[in-house]
Amino acid sequence: MSQATSAVLQNVRFPSKLKTNRNMASNWKRFQQMWSNYEIASRLVKQPKEERMATLLTCLGADVLEIVDGLNFANDEERKDIDVVLEN
Repeated sequence: MSQATSAVLQNVRFPSKLKTNRNMASNWKRFQQMWSNYEIASRLVKQPKEERMATLLTCLGADVLEIVDGLNFANDEERKDIDVVLEN
């Protein structure tokens, strides 16, 4: 990876943590938009799903981890699949 590419990756800020108060559906939609932009700008979208998922969970924050843990998934593979988690 070139130094120019590394600089772009390091200078892109995480999206704000997902707010769990008030209108959760609206907050989730806004977070998804910010997350999508972040993944593109940071080039994270080109990384393995496991790395993307770990970064997503870090951005969501500790409070939201409980929500993600409570979601219904068909199996453990779905629980680790960023595309499936973002759909829920």
